[in-house]
Amino acid sequence: MLIVMAIAAFFATSPVTNCTFYKTLNQLFIERKSLRGNQIIEQPLESILRLDIQEKQFKYSKLYRVVIVLKSGKEIPINPQYADEKSIRYVFSRIQSFLKSVISE
Repeated sequence: MLIVMAIAAFFATSPVTNCTFYKTLNQLFIERKSLRGNQIIEQPLESILRLDIQEKQFKYSKLYRVVIVLKSGKEIPINPQYADEKSIRYVFSRIQSFLKSVISE
């Protein structure tokens, strides 16, 4: 029972992340909401240099996350949590194709 409560407490305090790319505003908004507070990150789309996939080795597997690399060198994880490779590659490709469409205009 204690383990179930600990897991529930972890998920209840984990931040929820919304990442929105506004083509018309030329802005990126990353909003993280949790019980500990809210954080909003705003960046102009032209400040994005590239996307990367970060890899982290856990005990028996590797997990991944998408990171936005700014021209300043700062790295902003889209989601602070790591996830499976297939999900991350899908998110990466969707964002990459959006950014290519914005840059080509």
